[in-house]
Order: sequence, then structure tokens, then C-alpha cells
Amino acid sequence: MPMDTRTFEDAVTALNGIIRGKTGPAGPDKRETWKAQHELMFRHLQLLELEEPVSRLSIIHVAGTKGKGSTCAFTESILRTSGLQTGLFTSPHLENIRERFRFNGVPVSEEIFCQHFWWCWDRLQACAKKGVPMPRFFRFLTLMALRMFSAENVDVVILEVGLGGRYDATNVVKAPAVCGITSLGFDHTDVLGHTLSEIASAKAGILKAGVPAFSAPQPIEAMETLQKEAEMLKTQLEVAPPLETYNRGNLRLGLEGDHQRINAALAIALCRCWSQRSGLKQHWSLEEKELSKGILPETYMRGLADAQWPGRAQIVYDKLPGGEKEMISRTLFTNGSKPQNVGRLTFYLDGAHTPESTEACAKWFCLAVKREQSHETVNARSFLPDQSFSKVSQIRITGYSYNLRQLSEHGRKWTSPTRVLLFNCMPKRHPQCLIPPILSTCSQKGCPIQFAIFVPPYSSCTFITSHSTSDVAATAAQTDVSWQHFLQESWEAMYQQELRDHKAAETARELLLGLRDDLECMNGFQYQSTRIGSSSAVIHSLPIALNWLRHRAIRDPWLNLQVLVTGSLYLVGDLLKLLKH
Repeated sequence: MPMDTRTFEDAVTALNGIIRGKTGPAGPDKRETWKAQHELMFRHLQLLELEEPVSRLSIIHVAGTKGKGSTCAFTESILRTSGLQTGLFTSPHLENIRERFRFNGVPVSEEIFCQHFWWCWDRLQACAKKGVPMPRFFRFLTLMALRMFSAENVDVVILEVGLGGRYDATNVVKAPAVCGITSLGFDHTDVLGHTLSEIASAKAGILKAGVPAFSAPQPIEAMETLQKEAEMLKTQLEVAPPLETYNRGNLRLGLEGDHQRINAALAIALCRCWSQRSGLKQHWSLEEKELSKGILPETYMRGLADAQWPGRAQIVYDKLPGGEKEMISRTLFTNGSKPQNVGRLTFYLDGAHTPESTEACAKWFCLAVKREQSHETVNARSFLPDQSFSKVSQIRITGYSYNLRQLSEHGRKWTSPTRVLLFNCMPKRHPQCLIPPILSTCSQKGCPIQFAIFVPPYSSCTFITSHSTSDVAATAAQTDVSWQHFLQESWEAMYQQELRDHKAAETARELLLGLRDDLECMNGFQYQSTRIGSSSAVIHSLPIALNWLRHRAIRDPWLNLQVLVTGSLYLVGDLLKLLKH
């Protein structure tokens, strides 16, 4: 096929063809395979003649269990705000594979993607015919990123480790400018090991002799291992100073959640160190002078405040048919016509998939819904003279008339949102570790989850999906949901133990009432296989689950559905795609 006729869709189809399944031998055998693949990576770099171009790149290399992407996003935003040309490589993507490659904060264009994709693809395919196997999916993308950043002449590259560190594809870089290690925890134990020390050792594999490194605060066992690895390399490893060091304990960040303050502090340390080693002393003289005095420069503050990272602590207000933006306009019209308003449906998205991150996610969720509820109460009363519902019987907002007596009668329901968990996780993860932090944290903070929905993967590992409604209906009944049944059973057992809130149980019963009928009547399809528990349901498709939530909100103008979506970044990404269609 001639080069000029190959499209972005052709590139994605080719990539789908080299995806390897995640199943296979665990333990030492899997680790040996992983090691062998890593050694082959250097051969691929050589065949692509990228060794010398990559050596010229100025790279910030970041590993860790939690917060790698957020730390990279903060770091990139600070450096971009400072006027530098940035390249950012991260994984996974949420909606489009081009998100993994960013220039100056923006996903690479299809044109640039195709240019570098086919450059790498054609050469590696030719090598494969001579006996050198094609790199696996993530390794191919890493090679493509290094080629892309080398060719586009960026000032700095922020490189996020995919898995582990020592044998990760990104660790083909021999001399980064600075390394960072975010918070460590238990994840990918089949490859990295079953103790914090083993996991820390794998992550520390990105450290290089003579290259400074910074770490987020770590558990004692992990920190001791990181320090030992650094000492063996004769390199300096420091814990990043907290934000309070700069008298910025209340600094506003573009990414929400208390845990993001740790990631932001690490990003500051990485940027400061990179600037000291970049050779651009004149460019950074003012910033360094302020930092040395414990003052956070304006460019750093703006970079942290402007940082964006979709799928992490992200709130999406679903645009329901007939809905109004103003909270008070979610009430019934009183002009004698048929009510045109609908309820509210809000999604709180966070791809947390470790026990520590799901706990942090739950804390953020509770903070976000409480803030919203407080904001709405102020907004509702701000429409009224004398701040009183009793002194006014009717009010006009955006051209419509609202009966405040009705609002008062329905006030309890209006100010009592229904909280739903939309969840899925990979089978290698343990729901007994992921779900309890969500349940207990939300309950303790007065924002109990009242109902849970479990769905199977939607787009799996492929990157172009165009499922029509009929496609969804045809495939739903054939989907294997045995894992989702296990998740549901785990949830039900924990729910009964953790949640003794009668109001929450009552809300769950209200949602369950008629659920099957709702699913059967929507779009004329029959969804008989939905499995309903006392406080949860397994629904065979994410699009069907979304349709049902919208159906509920449209039917009830007083309903305020707050849906926490977590457990998997793939789940978050799939939902974001569906919400845009």
C-alpha cells in the first residue's frame, strides 16, 4: 500500500493486530519473558537508528504505582507554562490512542501520528522478515514516541513508565536528566513481586548512576529499598519537599484531591532539578532565586493550577434531553403545561485501581458532592429576596415560572442525592481490597453509596469502536459476566456489613424497583439477563447501563443521581466516549 494512502484508521488496525493478551504464565516465567522482551528493545532501537537521537533528548523519567500520570501532567504543565516546548508520553489513553503522545499539552495530530507510525512500522516489519520479531504493543508505542520527540525537536520530554521500571519499555533511555518515583503500593504483583520491597526494587530500576532522583514519601519498607538501590548506583535520591515548604499549603491545583498535593510536590522537585541541569541558566535564574528562598515562582503556580488530566478526579454533568444548567431550574414548571424538566445525572470519574487510590478517590468524591450540595443551597436561596422561601410563592428564572411551594414540598428529595457506584476492575485485581475503601470512606464521611452497578469491559483493548444500539443488544446476551457476578457477590457481602443506613437501603430498593422493566422497555430490546441483588445489579453492557441511568433521570425531575465511576481507567475512558456520542 503506498505511503500516501494509508490512514490513521489503518494505523490503528495494524496496532490492534499486535496487541498481546494479558493472560499467560505468572511468577518467574512471566518475569523472564518480560526481561527478554526488554533486552530486545535495545535491538529495536538500534535497528531504527534511534540511539544517537534519543541520547540528545532531555528526559524526565517517572515511575511509581499511583500518581504517575498526574505527576507527569503537573510537570509538563509547569514546564510548558515556563515557555518550553514539551513532549509527553503516557499510558493508557482514555478515548483516542493519540492522547498518549502530547506536544505542548495537546494530543498529537492524526497526520503527525501517521507519519511516525508508518516510519517505525515499515522498518520494523522489514526487520521482522529477517528474523527480528516485531516489538509488542507498548514497546512499539514507546519506540514511536522516542522517534516522534526526537524528530520534532522538543526542549524536554516527560516519560511515564508503563509497568514496573527495570524492564519497562521506557527504560531503554540510558541517561535521563532526572528521575521521579511516585507513591508505591501493591499492583501488578504477578510481575513485580508480592512485597513492597520487591515492587520498590522494580521501580528503582529506572535510577541511573549520576542522575539525581526524587521520590514521593513512601512506606518505610519501600523507602529503604529505594535508598539501597540509589546507594548502589552512587546516585542521590531525595524525598520531594511538601507544598508547605513554599508556604503554599492552600495552593489551588488543577487536579483535585488531597493525594494530588503529593504529586504536585514531586513535580515541583522534578522541574527544579531539570532546570538546574538543562543549561538554560539565564532562562531559569529568576525561578531558581525564588525557589532557593522557599518561594514558589508564578510560572510554577500557574502550571499547577492549569494542569489537566482527564479521567482522574473528573466531573461530567450529563446533558439530558430537556435539562437546564441551573440547579434551581430542575424544578417543575407551574404554567399548566406538561413538565419539561428532568432530573440530574452527574458522573464523578476516577480510574483508581489500587486499594490506596480507591480510598483517595472516595475521599475526593465525598468532598466534591458536599461542595456541590453546599454550592447549590447557596445558589437556590440567592434567587430569593430576603433569603426566604416563605415570603415568595413564585419566581421566574430564564423565562420560566417556578412554584416555590412545590419546591419546598420536594425539598428533602431535592437536597438528598442518590449515590451510585459504577464499577469494573480487571480479574487480576481483588475486589475485597478495592471495594471496602470506597464503601467505608463514603459511609464514614456521610456520603454513603446506595447502589452499585457492575458492567463488563466495553471496548476491551481495541482502539476503534463504533457500536450501534443494535450491536449492543446483539452482543449483550453473549457477554461473559461471570467476573461481574463475583464482583456483585463481593459487594453485597460488604454492603450488608458496612452500611447500616436505613435511608440508603430504602433508596436502593427504590432504584431496584422496576429496574428490569425499565431495561426491557428501553429502545424496544429485552434485557432478561440483568442480575439484580439487594443493593446492586449486573448489567451486560456499559451503554445499556448508561441508557438506564439516563432513563431514570429523565423520568424523575426531582432525581439527583451522583455516579462514582472507578476501578478501571478503561471503564472511565469508555464512558467518556459514550457521553460524547
